[in-house]
Amino acid sequence: MKSDNVWEWDDTNNTDLPIATTSLVASQQDYGIAVGHLKVLKVRIKDQQGNWVSLDPINRRDLTDSQLTATAGDPKRYDKVGNSLFLYPKPSYASSGGLEVQFQRGASYFATTDTTKTPGFATHFHRLVSLYAALDYCETNDFDKRAAKIRANIQTLEAELITHYSSRDLDAKISLKIQNEDYGQIGLSQDGRLSSNPDGF
Repeated sequence: MKSDNVWEWDDTNNTDLPIATTSLVASQQDYGIAVGHLKVLKVRIKDQQGNWVSLDPINRRDLTDSQLTATAGDPKRYDKVGNSLFLYPKPSYASSGGLEVQFQRGASYFATTDTTKTPGFATHFHRLVSLYAALDYCETNDFDKRAAKIRANIQTLEAELITHYSSRDLDAKISLKIQNEDYGQIGLSQDGRLSSNPDGF
């Protein structure tokens, strides 16, 4: 997961997509997210016309008091706090299945009853599983020379694994994009004074 880029890794044992939906509730700002959501990649809502709209991630400490206490409306931003998403402003309407979270999750672990399950990463690196087990055995039983050889094999395979996952999205074109930054000017009125509208319109 540290090495993937545009093509995010997901355990191949998962049979569903890492996209969760729940209903928007009028005047509800706090929405719980599952503990398994290790990375939130994108948050979208349905607006009052039923169209999907992507929200901008923010940090609550960067919001003004007027933004924090704004009346309910069309959510434009979200903040992640613990296992919750906070929408700003809170929605003024309800929408069935109107909140979508695209996320990245962890591995699908083995159970003692599994007999046919395979590791959920690239098959040509599955040997790492047996090497890790062999290393534990050698270290427990003080087989230092064997442990050193196994450790070297693991380091080689792990380096190849990192290279594999960091370069498997070769179909994506690398490009430079301009990032706009207004340095707070969106909150200023035309005469240069602070606007009473924190969104600048």
